Amino acid sequence: VLGAYGTCTIKLGVGERPVFSFKFTGIDGGVTAIANATPTLTGSSTFAGVLANTVGGGSRRLNLAVEGGWLRLTGSSTLTGTTTVRNGTLQVATSRGLAASPLRILAGGTLTGTGTSPLAVAGLAVAASGLVDLGGGSLSIGPQGIAAADLTEALRIGRGSGDWSSGAGITSTAVAAAVAAGTPRALGWLAAGDGSIVVSVAAPGDTNLDGVVDVLDVANVMASGLFDAGSGGSWASGDVNYDGLIDVLDISDLLGAGLFDAGGYLPASPAAIAAVPEPSSTASVIAAAILLTITAVRSSAWRLPPLKSRTA
Repeated sequence: VLGAYGTCTIKLGVGERPVFSFKFTGIDGGVTAIANATPTLTGSSTFAGVLANTVGGGSRRLNLAVEGGWLRLTGSSTLTGTTTVRNGTLQVATSRGLAASPLRILAGGTLTGTGTSPLAVAGLAVAASGLVDLGGGSLSIGPQGIAAADLTEALRIGRGSGDWSSGAGITSTAVAAAVAAGTPRALGWLAAGDGSIVVSVAAPGDTNLDGVVDVLDVANVMASGLFDAGSGGSWASGDVNYDGLIDVLDISDLLGAGLFDAGGYLPASPAAIAAVPEPSSTASVIAAAILLTITAVRSSAWRLPPLKSRTA
């Protein structure tokens, strides 16, 4: 299972959870010539223990491969090697289940969370036919763990025609259920200064993922200077439909959600789907005025003018 430099013992007892034991021995009988290990699981099981690198120290890493069947991890593993899923399903039931491992979701592979639990990974790569389903939770990707272009493409594939049920890419069953019930929802994402990224359930137009759609979100669209620029859009700058553009269609989605200046849209219970409140007439007038202002400004070079001081 582990190649030339180690062994893997899997203890399977009737009615018991499997126990994985790894023993590594160098070719000289010590621990100085040990290669990385990659156990491959092809059956279906739940593992509540800890998957970790070797106890001998050094730079050796434990990789994990799931091919066929499914594996459910309920413990907090610390392995730093790559986890690969192909033609199978990996369900991570805790936020720290694979927090230190880069994940590769290959053809026919599926990664899922559990309920509304957040999921953290060191890195993420999703093949065209791979699937990441966040359920009702969120996804945190470590610094430099995925390129923005690759993340956006995976979200575009997951969004499909807008129903978020394409069966590939990065998607969410909770978002798909909300959209099917007539509640506008999507998956939004933000990048931090260190290059880490968070992806979570959001309403179209909530560019800063603060749980409300308001003038700050519209200001983000205007300040980006990318409206009608033809390219360069991201969720934070207003590309809520993942077509790579920031245009009137995105503003229409923002206003069409009916949440502008209507307060928080996140439910008290993360598992619930909030009903769409009716915006006040004042908010509707303000939103319409902002839309007209943005639509009138159709230049990629446009920026908010700097403030000028006035002298007495």
